[in-house]
Amino acid sequence: REGAPAHLPPPRMNACRGARLWRAWGVAALVGAHGAQGLAASEVGLFAELRGGELRPLSFEECYAKPSVECFAEFHGEGRYEASQQHRSLEKDEETMRSLRPPRVQLLVLMTSVWRNFQRRRLQRSALYQCRRLSDPSASTFMFLLGEVPEPYRARAKQELAEHDDILLTGGADEMAYSHIGDAYVLPEPSPELFKLIMALRRLRGVLDFGYLLVADDDSFVSLPNAIELIGMLPPERLYIGNMVDTVPQRPTEGAHRNAQEYGVGMYLATTTKVPVFAHGMGYIMSHDVARLLARIGLSLKAHGNEDMLMGYWLRSFEKLYHLNYHMLFVDHEGFGGAFAKACGEEHVVVHRMSPERWRRFVPWACHICGPPRGPLDT
Repeated sequence: REGAPAHLPPPRMNACRGARLWRAWGVAALVGAHGAQGLAASEVGLFAELRGGELRPLSFEECYAKPSVECFAEFHGEGRYEASQQHRSLEKDEETMRSLRPPRVQLLVLMTSVWRNFQRRRLQRSALYQCRRLSDPSASTFMFLLGEVPEPYRARAKQELAEHDDILLTGGADEMAYSHIGDAYVLPEPSPELFKLIMALRRLRGVLDFGYLLVADDDSFVSLPNAIELIGMLPPERLYIGNMVDTVPQRPTEGAHRNAQEYGVGMYLATTTKVPVFAHGMGYIMSHDVARLLARIGLSLKAHGNEDMLMGYWLRSFEKLYHLNYHMLFVDHEGFGGAFAKACGEEHVVVHRMSPERWRRFVPWACHICGPPRGPLDT
């Protein structure tokens, strides 16, 4: 072993292939140490019994076929020495990789909520669990996004967290005070809903893999079977879908308490209320690639304003993004009225403006809200 690398352990002289290969390493080390001076007679004699073929490193196929105790694989072509026998578990690689990957669902549903809405979450939770049974339960999952717990709700929040595992705490403000000017909101602080959404997406990276993301309010009914069926027909990437709003700009009206819609082109160019096309905040769907990009950059984007309108601002610069307007499937409840309300339909994916009385029409064995009132009013 004179001149052999110091880090090599003593060879096992048991006539196995591994021992002969270690001795071959000794030859290489001695040749490198002595160079042109050649090997001393004793050193040459030490390796006299080695045949030339034994100095040839084993190929991968040869080594793979031998019992592990008889083979040390030496791959000169790749410049590495492999003695760990990891190559022998190649057939297990895919199985191992699957076990290391995060679980995957087709649809992730994230619902923005505030702590005081205990009743809304209770009604939502019951409906979502029952609707999941009507399709593959592993195809979807849902979570409620909540901020810091206000002091008055801590006892009830602690109990809810102990009983349910569908709440994701994002930190930050849970809600904020806002006022109305006409049909618009005045938001003095960054949107808590946007912060919750971006923080949730960031925290789920490497924990949960999903194909599509559905974002909804906690007063929106979501038909999971209809949503699963819908995403099966959608592009897998660059997708933004919902009840798309192409807002008509508004201008203040003298002597009135609400804004007037402005249709004139001249006023349109001068108004400050123009917004890009956006999906109404009742609920919208985006593909996984869009969601992951927002997770990376969302905290650096404009956050003062309505959550749904700001999402339209954020996504307006995305190259080749599909804006799909499915206004017939994302609706307000007919009892609420307004431009987005539609008569009850079993095909709806999202129905906004739910109330305890409207939840009484929920049909659990079909996952829609078009049935007759049943059960007592949830109080």
